[in-house]
Amino acid sequence: MSSRPDELSRSIASAVSRAVERAVGQALSALPSQSSRVLGLENPGVHSVATAQELANTQGGSTSPDEDEMIRSKGRPRTGIDKEQLEAFLKLKIPVSKIASVLHVSRPTLYKAIRDYDIDYKRFSNVSEAEIHQAVEVISTSHPNAGETMVMGHLRARGIHVQRSRVRSAIHQNNPAGPMSRFHPPIRRRVYSVPCPNYVWHIDGNHKLVRWRIVLHHAIDGYSRLVVFGNCSTNNKARTVLQLYQEAVRKYGRPFRVRTDHGGENVDVWRDMNQAWGEEARSVIVGSSVHNQRVERHNRAANEQELSVFREEFYQPESEGLLNPLNETDLFCLHYVYLPRINKSQRIHHST
Repeated sequence: MSSRPDELSRSIASAVSRAVERAVGQALSALPSQSSRVLGLENPGVHSVATAQELANTQGGSTSPDEDEMIRSKGRPRTGIDKEQLEAFLKLKIPVSKIASVLHVSRPTLYKAIRDYDIDYKRFSNVSEAEIHQAVEVISTSHPNAGETMVMGHLRARGIHVQRSRVRSAIHQNNPAGPMSRFHPPIRRRVYSVPCPNYVWHIDGNHKLVRWRIVLHHAIDGYSRLVVFGNCSTNNKARTVLQLYQEAVRKYGRPFRVRTDHGGENVDVWRDMNQAWGEEARSVIVGSSVHNQRVERHNRAANEQELSVFREEFYQPESEGLLNPLNETDLFCLHYVYLPRINKSQRIHHST
């Protein structure tokens, strides 16, 4: 019983095959005789295979190089690189690796394109050591303070492209004392030094949270690095800084000097120091904030450890439309909730 379905399947397959052969034969018999001869199909029952290129040549037609490549090639198609663009890049002496990156091809592909286009490419000029020495000597005569980089720039302007090691060797041979005369010793950094505690307090303000009308005023002792005061306020007024300063004086004693920037919030502290020590004592040092070393270093730590956390918390409700820094009610609620938290966090940070 099981052999009958198999016989039926074979019969159907044979019938379909004969029908396909008849259809193909009828289609091929309609072709011109010349095409049939090229394809080897004089007999419709014989199915020989020929390339499309043979057919095109026999019919008198021709294909373009790109079409020919598409017909003949297998695998991934070639990457098209424009010859004029490639020559322009190479003329500018741009490194091959950078050109390959710009054109989104590999370096071997780029080198192959250079060979295929028969481009005369040499990264460095074919010059002798004597010619390099002569050119460097001329440049050094007119530009005695020029170093390796400047000399190489002058050589490139003259169309001479050579390795840096060869330029360095020529410079040393032409003027051995030149490189040493251009050598600059490293900057000698001053070492911070004060004789005792309370000799100088460094005072500064931190405005990382000023968007929400919160300003951190703090001061640090230059000798012990003790944070004598640090508090966030809702203003940047002189009386606020003076109040914090006076509380610190009552707790730690009066410093001999204070170091501040040019900010107007420090004027009351200046006045208090001049009244206490006299103007002749020069108890107030005013200068750029970047030179206020001790407190600026503390500013960085405060930003990284404390204030950056609260900034992220404040920006989040802003992005959701729940907090408007220009709305007085929103700012009042923010200050009421967060000022005690920030100042508590500052006190913990100062004690660590």
